Amino acid sequence: MLLYISLFLIILVLAVYEIMVFPNTISKKVYFTIFLILSLLCGLRSYGGTDFSIYKEYFEGTRSVSNIEIGFITLIKFFTSLGLSYRVYLLLVSILVHFLFLLLCRKYFKYPLLGFLFFFSMNYLWDFYILQRQIISIMFFLFSLPALVNRKMWTYFLFCILSLLFHSSAIILFPLYFIANQRFTVKKMIYIIVSVILFIVFFNSVKTTFLNLMVNLNLGKSIVSNYFAFKSPINILMYVESLFFLSVLVIFRNIYAEKIGDEIYFNLFLNIILYRFILFLLALTIFGGIVNRFTLFFDFAYAGLISISWIILKKGINQSIGLLALFAYFFIRFVRFLIIFDNGAFLKLKSTFIIFN
Repeated sequence: MLLYISLFLIILVLAVYEIMVFPNTISKKVYFTIFLILSLLCGLRSYGGTDFSIYKEYFEGTRSVSNIEIGFITLIKFFTSLGLSYRVYLLLVSILVHFLFLLLCRKYFKYPLLGFLFFFSMNYLWDFYILQRQIISIMFFLFSLPALVNRKMWTYFLFCILSLLFHSSAIILFPLYFIANQRFTVKKMIYIIVSVILFIVFFNSVKTTFLNLMVNLNLGKSIVSNYFAFKSPINILMYVESLFFLSVLVIFRNIYAEKIGDEIYFNLFLNIILYRFILFLLALTIFGGIVNRFTLFFDFAYAGLISISWIILKKGINQSIGLLALFAYFFIRFVRFLIIFDNGAFLKLKSTFIIFN
């Protein structure tokens, strides 16, 4: 645990330096070193989430892959055909996805380390340690952003198909194309959000019938029952946090776009966050436990815009206080996530290096 908290604080210090000096003035060697350390910690883990052993069985052919997407099956067959072990596969894939993510941070974030810091405190551990299929799927989506912003529909859909080959949840990426480049007014965004909330209120009024239907379909009541009433603290936190940041971004969108200097990508990321929020509410209400599967694709955009949410404040003490508040909140969020991650097994197992052939 202390290792990852230390990494958070190191990235925090560098992020502050990046902001106080100028963006993109930190040496590429610094970025490279940080992501190399993270990729080694991830790739050389002795364990890694609830699915670690399951994927090992997939890789070694001792578990049926009949319910796994063809893209991932092809990937592991490629590695096994080279005679490489599961450990080597984890390391190589970890290095690849981490450095692809580094390129994305440097390309799209005004302050790359600050944006990554917030992503690191959110779902980094889920994405890179557990979701061996979905992290590849997410990468295909993130590299489709230029096609999305330039309205190249078939190119974007091709990336979506590639993403779908690694995780079926990528099906939710297709509708995004039709709203990604819309420039919603504040009034329209508020109307959309209120409409979704009203739908949820209506849905909750008939939730008993729905739960009975879930049981009759053998989908299990436990999947959703704990989520309808928002009893879980993590769901309440995610709901309030998402609504707060989305509201701030919508209300002050013109100021953000002006200060960032890239209105096109700001608008794209804002629409992605809006889509993320709608999916979050609908998935939380209807499916509960699989909400993260839908929203993880869009956490990159979410972290990117949150990381510049403080710039609307007046320069000087106000910005400093705003930034400090964000750091404090996401540090607490990160520590809490470390404690509950993988039922606590993370603290004992995830930071252990292993020696492999």
